[in-house]
Parts: sequence; structure tokens; C-alpha cells
Amino acid sequence: MRQYSFIFVGFLMVSLFSCPSVEAQEYLEQKVNDIENRLAVLENYIRGLPDSFNEFSQELLETVDQKIEASKGYVVTLHPFSKRFTKIQTNSGMFLISIQKVEKIEGGYKVFLHVGNPNAAAYSGIKLKMRWGKKWDESLMNVPYQTWRDSLARADYMYSGSVEPGQWTEIPIDMTPAQANQWEYIECEIEVSSLKLLRPENI
Repeated sequence: MRQYSFIFVGFLMVSLFSCPSVEAQEYLEQKVNDIENRLAVLENYIRGLPDSFNEFSQELLETVDQKIEASKGYVVTLHPFSKRFTKIQTNSGMFLISIQKVEKIEGGYKVFLHVGNPNAAAYSGIKLKMRWGKKWDESLMNVPYQTWRDSLARADYMYSGSVEPGQWTEIPIDMTPAQANQWEYIECEIEVSSLKLLRPENI
């Protein structure tokens, strides 16, 4: 057994001395430099992960919240060239809403909304939250959903009148700025701050 150990050690000695020490040193230094560079890249990537995850999580939550609100009917999409009405949920009940006509004005458009009240109550203090712009194309993966949301024009409108039960109420609003190519998507949300319940004999 001792004889084999001497043979193995001798083989290692011959192998070491047969390799040029300068070339071996340069080779090792090159490998070490490569490893150090890769580690530096990996460390920078790891340092950036928390911020990236936080940003992604925030965008994901906002997107999910918006889509949940839309699925519940609190946020509805309106078509400027169709009078077909749609249901819209508010914080105080359900309304019907449609765009009846659109008129060009300086810098944008005057939109005439028809809001129907099927409830046994008169509503006032009505705020309409409108957003409009180009339609989001889900096939364009280079445009994140939140980036598209941020690109939409938006404005809040207060209606000073009341929405009476069993009636359609016309609410004109000026949507500016708005160009023809910004009418691919129109979004509406309604909040109500006051209501008056009516007795059955008064309905």
C-alpha cells in the first residue's frame, strides 16, 4: 500500500512540474477574475430584487383592484356612438347610464349622458368620474396595464341637480382635452353624497 502511495505522489509531482507555472498562474487568475465579475453582477441583481418586487406587487394590486371594481359594475365602459344603456353600481344603488349624443366643442367634446333612476329615491350631490383615451391592447405586452391607465385623461364632474326616481336625467359634461383618436375608450364611475327616500304613494 505504501508503494502505491509513493507512486501517486510521484505522479502528482511530475504533473505539476510538467505544467508551466506562469501559464497556470495566468489561467487561474483569469478564472478568478471571471468568477468575481459574475459574483458582482449577481450581487447587483440581488440588491435590485426587493425594489423590483415591491413595484411589481404594487402595480399588480392596483390592476387587480381596478378590475375587481369593473367586474362589480362600479366602473363601466361607455360607447360614444351608441345609445345603448348599461347598468352602473354606485355607493347608494344601481343606475342606468348611456351616452345620448356628442357635440364638438373647442378643445374637446360635450357629452350628454342619460342617467336612469329605477330606485324609490331621489339622488343629489352626484359626482361623475370620467376617464378617456386610447383603448388598451392586451396583445401589446410592451405597454403594461398600469402605464396605459396612467395615460388616460381624467376629470371629475359635479351635477348640481337631482336624479328623480323612475326618470331619465340628462347630464351634459365637457370632456376636454380630447381629440378624435382619444375616443376609443370612455370610462365612468358615479358617487352619490345625498338621497331622499320616497313614500310609496309619492312614487
